Amino acid sequence: MEVVSHRGAGVLEPENTLLAIRKGIELGADAVEIDVRATKDRKLVLMHDAELERTTNSTGKLSEKTFGELKDVDAGKGEKIPLFSEALAEVKGKLKIEVEIKEAGIEGLVVKEIEAAGMEKDVLVISFFHTALKKVKELNPEIRTAVILFAQPIDFGSLIKEANADAVHTKLEYADREIADSLKVDGKELFISKILAEEDFGKAKEMGATGVSTDNPDKIIPLVKS
Repeated sequence: MEVVSHRGAGVLEPENTLLAIRKGIELGADAVEIDVRATKDRKLVLMHDAELERTTNSTGKLSEKTFGELKDVDAGKGEKIPLFSEALAEVKGKLKIEVEIKEAGIEGLVVKEIEAAGMEKDVLVISFFHTALKKVKELNPEIRTAVILFAQPIDFGSLIKEANADAVHTKLEYADREIADSLKVDGKELFISKILAEEDFGKAKEMGATGVSTDNPDKIIPLVKS
């Protein structure tokens, strides 16, 4: 199974920074996951929250700041808020990357950056905004996408079809072997999010998940290698 290191390695290093991405690479992850938003001047940067307070020493909404205004912001341990293009360059040729679209309306910018980096085959675009995933596919059918589904009731097949997606990201409690097998029949993949312990990893493996996303890559990666 693939192990995806969440927000770079966002528990071990400041999340969504180049330092966190490098930590994921160092630990031997198969992919790192990052979150992408746009600044006021439409630059794509790595940031989970709409506001800056939780992860930086700045305040206010990211969307109300230009990238120039963010250049000196500390995202933890002296790390800067990275451009999406910098994150792509950091992982290129080393591992895959999952890109979560955190807001609607930036699909074109995301696709443009992926194409400019020549990484169409190395990226999985994921989102709770399923219409955004459909737009990504319209812009470039080569880019793989995955719907995020963290609620019930769930009709995986219909939602994936509606979003024209290639995979689904869901929690362990919402999936089982039957669901994984039915997705595989349709050529789709299942990723289990929020895997934190050995027991959870074992359940995901047993049901035949393609991969797991974890905040504990230092614990989960050795399980896969063993």
